[in-house]
Amino acid sequence: MRGGAAAGLPPGGTAAVDPLVGRTEHGLHIERLIAEGGMGAVYAARRVATGERVALKVLRRVHAGDSGIESRFAREVQLARRIDHPNVCPVLGEGRLEDGRPFFLMPLFDGITLSEEVRRNGPLPLDRALAVADQILAGLAAMHAAKVVHRDLQPGNILLVPAAPGAGAPGDGAPTVKLIDLGFAHEPGVDKGDGVTPDSPGSLVGTLLFMSPEQAMRSRAITERSDLFAAALLIYYALSGKLPFRGRGDLDVLVAIVRSAPVPLRRERRDVPRVLDEVLARALSKHPDHRFAGASAMRDALAAVRA
Repeated sequence: MRGGAAAGLPPGGTAAVDPLVGRTEHGLHIERLIAEGGMGAVYAARRVATGERVALKVLRRVHAGDSGIESRFAREVQLARRIDHPNVCPVLGEGRLEDGRPFFLMPLFDGITLSEEVRRNGPLPLDRALAVADQILAGLAAMHAAKVVHRDLQPGNILLVPAAPGAGAPGDGAPTVKLIDLGFAHEPGVDKGDGVTPDSPGSLVGTLLFMSPEQAMRSRAITERSDLFAAALLIYYALSGKLPFRGRGDLDVLVAIVRSAPVPLRRERRDVPRVLDEVLARALSKHPDHRFAGASAMRDALAAVRA
């Protein structure tokens, strides 16, 4: 789901008119709608017994009874439960509403997405961006070790959670990163590049501007290295507010992803060391075999940039 699965609480958000808002089910009082995407909607809720605030993700009413979509929704829960890492948003519980629709619970974080951060405040300082990148790759390493490929890494699915007062930040004043929204996630290689999986008839998977060439062209299996391509795009975006593949429209960008060399980051920011451009260029290789062997290897290369 694009840009709609954040378990974050945007400051000053308001409740949309929604039949679930104000209801109490399964000991959860549903307070307001946070976001809505293609497959699900996310609500701020509160456990009546304890007062704990949680995020409730529910299958959208329009998809009720659609076996393929319900299977994807269930898969999101199953895959998320495989991963236990501080940089990946966990699942706290699951069930079905009184109307039969499936739901699951996540922590309700007080944070904003990378997309919101860059839009509001501009590109991140170099040290802060590298600290965020380190956490993205740490989360990805745990995800890949659990045999999960995200397939939709984009700024709206990177949640930045400020450190609690008195708590130590991960480094350089950086917030804690949470990888969110596993709505498109799958095991590596299940999608052979054509979008066809047991619960999908075949379609482009992910967010177009952040797709790897194999996702955009349906040319090869989508694997862990597809996520590394997207991670490099995220780092470039965090540091510049732009992307290295450009065009007048989405089709032009798609062609650039497949055929063109990335615009070096140093053209946008002179304070970026050349070695960082080299790391990004490797991760943005057209062929997956020419990228880093895994998220940990890419993380190690970035650590050398920070040293």
